[in-house]
Amino acid sequence: ITAVEEPYQDVVRLYPNPTHDKLHFDVPEDQFINSISLFNSLGQIVLHAKLLWNNTLDVSTLPTGIYFGAIDFQNGSTRMFKCLIQ
Repeated sequence: ITAVEEPYQDVVRLYPNPTHDKLHFDVPEDQFINSISLFNSLGQIVLHAKLLWNNTLDVSTLPTGIYFGAIDFQNGSTRMFKCLIQ
């Protein structure tokens, strides 16, 4: 096997990155976000949201830093991302 196809590898567009107040997530129309979790550099969950208004996550209360995130889709797949909050 030379490659493994991951059907949800590039379905998420995250912007703006870096940000200071809100993160927006563009996903295909047939994909639905179940929840998003943000983790600090120690791996601690600092933000978890189940329902997103317009696929937007408010990060304005988080301190400046690099965060890692997990988007859980309703079909059971997960997409990881990294973002910078200024």
